[in-house]
Amino acid sequence: MAVSVATVRQRCATALEAVTGWTQSTYLGDLWSTANMLGLSPHKRFAVSAPSTQTLGRRETQKPLRNRPGGSMVRTRVSVRWMWRVRSDAQVADYDAALDAEQILITAAVTDVAGSDVRYILTDISRSLRPDGEAAFVDGTFILDALHQLDVE
Repeated sequence: MAVSVATVRQRCATALEAVTGWTQSTYLGDLWSTANMLGLSPHKRFAVSAPSTQTLGRRETQKPLRNRPGGSMVRTRVSVRWMWRVRSDAQVADYDAALDAEQILITAAVTDVAGSDVRYILTDISRSLRPDGEAAFVDGTFILDALHQLDVE
């Protein structure tokens, strides 16, 4: 069954919103910073984007065929960016809590509860600390490859 790139991104975001206490940012991950949060706390916020999609397999199998419903098999790269506040008086404990939260988010993101027509595979994890006045934030990103069919007819 064909699944659009927008649906792949939305399903991931919906799965993350189901994690208690987490909220999707109104900013896309690449445009998101603590400075543009307009007074909103970036603590326990995430953003999901889909920066690329690649076809899979040989070129001739990617052309839509009348007897092959659902379109071409593709790999859509899904980027999840998240932030967690680190208090100045509890840096080590908050950092460890952020790492635990990251694991919970990843588990939620790779589980597509909407069906078996998309398979999410974790491919990369990165994180850094960003100072922000009296506190700091863990600014993390994990990358998923979503395997699905894309209707290209």
